[in-house]
Amino acid sequence: MIQKEDWKEISLATRAQILLNYNNLDFFKGDFKLVDIYQENNKKNLDWFYVESEHALVKSAKKTKDGKYNFSFPIEKEQDIAKMDAKSIFGRVGKIDKIIFGCFDIENSKIYRLEKTFYNICKNVKNSKYTLTEDNLRSEKILEVKEDFLNSWKALSKAEKVAKNSKNTRLEGFKGMANFFNWYNNQEKKCAYCGIHVEQIKALGENKKLNNKRSDIRGYTLEIDRMLPKLEYSEENCCMACYWCNNAKTDEFSPEEFKPIARGINEVWNKRLETIWKEGSSFKREFIFDEKSEIWKIDFDKEMNSKTK
Repeated sequence: MIQKEDWKEISLATRAQILLNYNNLDFFKGDFKLVDIYQENNKKNLDWFYVESEHALVKSAKKTKDGKYNFSFPIEKEQDIAKMDAKSIFGRVGKIDKIIFGCFDIENSKIYRLEKTFYNICKNVKNSKYTLTEDNLRSEKILEVKEDFLNSWKALSKAEKVAKNSKNTRLEGFKGMANFFNWYNNQEKKCAYCGIHVEQIKALGENKKLNNKRSDIRGYTLEIDRMLPKLEYSEENCCMACYWCNNAKTDEFSPEEFKPIARGINEVWNKRLETIWKEGSSFKREFIFDEKSEIWKIDFDKEMNSKTK
């Protein structure tokens, strides 16, 4: 059964994509952009998305305690709505033909998808709000959320976050988000250097065996490392790495040079895991350092260029 906690990992950007591709597990809309419809430059709370290819605004909302879904608009006087067009209301976006609302009933694992013309929405805005209830959503498209859908969306959210941490240079090397997502989704979720798994990192954090005290900063998820820093981000030159290996390796060491350092980090993790391991724990008690991994064959040549043995 899907829990409310499972939804926390799914970003607003991914939720917007769900609304556009609600019957597809593997997807990415490349022409998404965040929109500040209030034009207040409040980057923390941007949750409207504009899709230029479809001339659409997309927004998701969770059910309130009184069973409603509320969407706010920057419209002050209702009598002025008829005189306003999309450009004057939303300012920074291009042409708008439609607005897509997603009402996420997280408790019942359902998504109501409502698609209306811009004109229809505007004439029904009251007090700068467009309010939807379950009663007026019953005739709309409903997606029953299954676990495999949710897992795919969680993976996409993680991939988006990792990919965009470097101003999209990663996406250029992978030739787009779709390729990056497929690569990321197929990677074993462990550090290619020291070998620690995501579940083990989480267990260390929960048991106060990490100096990073918060789970929303670097350290609790795997990162993307370029094995040879002079080469671009690509499937051939990238691997999953924990924060500590990625930080220690920097752009200075090749994987071959980094091997003894990674071995030492592995030893420390195993000592810490040993102190918190209990019978029946969900994480592995230890993980073996892979002395024969192919990654240790990757080295610089004398000019510090790439060389694979």
